[in-house]
Amino acid sequence: MSLSFETIQPTDYQQVDQLVQAAFEPVEDSQGNEVDLIHQLRKTYDYQASLEVVAPDWQGQGVGSELLSELETRARMAGFAAVSVVGDMTYYGGRGYVMAEDFAIHNSLPVPMGSHLIKPLTAGALAHVGGMLEYPAPFLG
Repeated sequence: MSLSFETIQPTDYQQVDQLVQAAFEPVEDSQGNEVDLIHQLRKTYDYQASLEVVAPDWQGQGVGSELLSELETRARMAGFAAVSVVGDMTYYGGRGYVMAEDFAIHNSLPVPMGSHLIKPLTAGALAHVGGMLEYPAPFLG
């Protein structure tokens, strides 16, 4: 399988909206506002389109790991020290993510313990880091 990841373009927004809505529809903890959240995040001052990617013609074919790897590479190239996610340790743990609490990094969102995960993008990137990870305002509303 040969994947092609592209930086999202405005012409992709509608299709991505539909994909996100369908993906979160069966999620019990979803409040149904994921599409609105994405729209709000795109309007924040520090939004970087290069970190929002699409995989042309490959949706629904198990490309999550490859997509995550692409985003990590793009984040490293943009100078970020780490990637933080709120997610399932079973999925992300096998991809190098650990609990952020292991680095004394806490989350400003009310998420269950063990769901705030982080992955250093370079060796030692989080050796002397700690504190509160503040999420953009759209996450708080």
